[in-house]
Amino acid sequence: MNVVVADESKAHGDTDICQNVKKELQRFNISQEIFAKVVLGKTQGYLSEILRQGEKAYSSPDKMFSKGQKNFDIMRMFLKLPEHERRRRYAAKAEELRIEKLRKREIEQV
Repeated sequence: MNVVVADESKAHGDTDICQNVKKELQRFNISQEIFAKVVLGKTQGYLSEILRQGEKAYSSPDKMFSKGQKNFDIMRMFLKLPEHERRRRYAAKAEELRIEKLRKREIEQV
């Protein structure tokens, strides 16, 4: 019975982290793409699924050791970083993606 309570507690924490990520996106006016690449090294679609499904995104019955749980832990730790550090990382990734898109356009024009 204690395991169920722990899982329920963890599930509520995951819902909170999803809400906190959504608030972070709005607060700093950043895209899911930037957040996903900075924090998880994943695509926007991957982050979107995690935010949409919350705990359902876990693939393993043993949630404590699933990739999904690790991603929630990574997001939770990232959001604990000082605001100026998070902003710096977002800005650096946004610039990197902007340059990458410009290069792709240049190659397509050639």
